[in-house]
Amino acid sequence: MIDCTNPLKPDLSGLTVRTTTSVAERIASWAPAVKVVKAFNTIDTANFGNAQFGAQRADGFHCGDAAPKSSIWNSIEDAGLNLVDVGTLRNARWLEAMARLWIDLAVNQKQSAGYAFKLLHHGDGRPDKRPGGYSIAGERWATHRTFLRQRIGQYAPDGRQRGSRHRFL
Repeated sequence: MIDCTNPLKPDLSGLTVRTTTSVAERIASWAPAVKVVKAFNTIDTANFGNAQFGAQRADGFHCGDAAPKSSIWNSIEDAGLNLVDVGTLRNARWLEAMARLWIDLAVNQKQSAGYAFKLLHHGDGRPDKRPGGYSIAGERWATHRTFLRQRIGQYAPDGRQRGSRHRFL
C-alpha cells in the first residue's frame, strides 16, 4: 500500500501527529499484514511527469519495508522523479514534516506550487548499493577524515590557530 497522505490540520497550520509517529506508521500498526510505503507526498501532483527544474530533476522520496519499496520504484520514475530511498517506515514522519514545509511555502506563504525538494550529495554521483540513498565511497571518506583531523589539529581548544592570535570560526 502506498501512503501519499499528509496529516494536516484543517487550517494547514501544522500536522495532526507529532514527530513520534506518522500516518504511515499508524496504518501499518492498524493492518500488520499490509506492507506500507510512504511516497508521493512531498511534491505537488502538478509536478508529476513535469519534474525537471532547469538542469535538476526533482526527487521522489520514499520509505518503508525493503520488499514493497522496490515495487513502487517504476511508479516514482514514471512520475519523472529521481528515486531517493530514505530508509524504514519510521522515516515517514520526516517526509510528512517535509510535506508540511512544502505546503506552508506554497499555500500559506503564497509561493507557487512549482518547486520541489532535492537531496544533494557529494561523491561519485551514483547511488550507494544499499537501500537508503547515497554515500561517499569509503576510500574517499577516509581521505576526507584524514584531512579534517589534520585541519582540526591545527587549532587549540579555544578556537585559536596554534601559534596565532586568530580564531577559527
